[in-house]
Order: sequence, then C-alpha cells, then structure tokens
Amino acid sequence: MDAKGIRNPLAENKVRFEIDGPGTIIGVGNANPQSLESYLAPERKAWQGRCMVIVKAGKSAGEIKLKATAEGMDAASIIINAQ
Repeated sequence: MDAKGIRNPLAENKVRFEIDGPGTIIGVGNANPQSLESYLAPERKAWQGRCMVIVKAGKSAGEIKLKATAEGMDAASIIINAQ
C-alpha cells in the first residue's frame, strides 16, 4: 500500500515471514494460479499486491508475533493472542 493506503495491484514483491512465540507458519499463498512457488516456504511473491500466510498456534497459550518484510519496504508485524 502507498502512503494513502491504496494497494498497488501490480506489486509482486517477495514477502518474507517470521514468527516468534508458540506457533508455526504452515502455509503461504497469493492466489496466482500460475505460481510454482512452494506453499511451505516462509516467503511468497505478492500477486496483484497481495499474499497471505497461515499460522498454526502451538499447544500452549501466548503471544505469537508475526513479522513480514519485503525489500525496499517497511517491515510490518502483528501480535496474535493464542489461547
């Protein structure tokens, strides 16, 4: 997204995901039917400005911190409260 919060539909940046806490990354995707990238790697190229990560909570409760980084862009993170 740009400074005004508008998504760039042409963006194809490679997004890398990192997780800290009682959870694991179990999949990534971008809805591109022609993509040959692994669904199990902790990174994925965006398609039409979007990609996703699937997080699985562990057996213990706690805060899971998910961080996303892409070259030339500010990192972003979110806290997921696993119960």
